[in-house]
Amino acid sequence: MASGRRIDRMDVIEKARELANEILKTEEYLSMSAAEEIMNHDEEGVGLMQDMELLQQEYVKSAREGANEVELLELEEYLKEKHAELLSYPATGNYIRAKAAFDSMIKDINNEITAGITGCSADDCEGCSGCS
Repeated sequence: MASGRRIDRMDVIEKARELANEILKTEEYLSMSAAEEIMNHDEEGVGLMQDMELLQQEYVKSAREGANEVELLELEEYLKEKHAELLSYPATGNYIRAKAAFDSMIKDINNEITAGITGCSADDCEGCSGCS
């Protein structure tokens, strides 16, 4: 357990707000936000994203309704093709890559917070209480 003075919950929430404000200044957030703005104003990009979402929904529905393995494999292949199309189209590809970088940064931040609480880092975990 950490030593030092007790901190009020509101102090921690204020620090979380400060962290959020700092995240909004990162290159990852700014790049993602700019790429999202471009994509949202690109009719073809919006259409591609909507097509992908519908295809994902169809896959989930088929899996839930017990589609056979061949049908699911065909849908998975089509999903891969659609994803490749999204990545190759500049507006959607730039957004997907920027969002992946932002998500990775957020994951790293969450890992640091968890490591600070549990004393266990994702890089050096030997079955500590935070990971068990």
